[in-house]
Amino acid sequence: MNKTILTVIIATVLMSTSVAKADHYHNSHGNQGASGIGIVAGPLYGFGIGFRHKFKSSPIGIQFGGFPLIKKDEGLFSAAAGFQFTLHTGSYGRAFLSLGGSVLHGYNGGMGALEENEDYTLWAVGPGIGMEFRLLDNFSVAIDVPAAAFFESNEGFIGMFPIPSVSFMFTW
Repeated sequence: MNKTILTVIIATVLMSTSVAKADHYHNSHGNQGASGIGIVAGPLYGFGIGFRHKFKSSPIGIQFGGFPLIKKDEGLFSAAAGFQFTLHTGSYGRAFLSLGGSVLHGYNGGMGALEENEDYTLWAVGPGIGMEFRLLDNFSVAIDVPAAAFFESNEGFIGMFPIPSVSFMFTW
């Protein structure tokens, strides 16, 4: 019962925010690639700090995210990687497809998220579709709805959840 509750809480946290994707829309150098760094949280892109890069003259980009919370004898960390494919870019934003995966691992209590001496691993993988909105010249917010399949270390497949995600990025 405790693992089920923990799984639901972790899945909700991971899926209540998103894929950090930012694009430098008014680039004075033509088809130059664009990069961004910011806060990410989502089922396919982990949670914490994220980095993304869109390749020059290509609609394809990559995304990495995660963050470790580690003490002397316990820890909780998230790591993720994914691809992005820009469908359309306009003056104020873009539409995109995403494909990624993430892992959330807690050990020896997981910073209070687990019972003492317990380990837990949650994987998520799947596609998504989203929109990114440019707020200022170098800031953007992305909203993504993934179809993430979740797998737990002891139970196997848990389910597939289409919960929206958000992110905030500084781009250059």
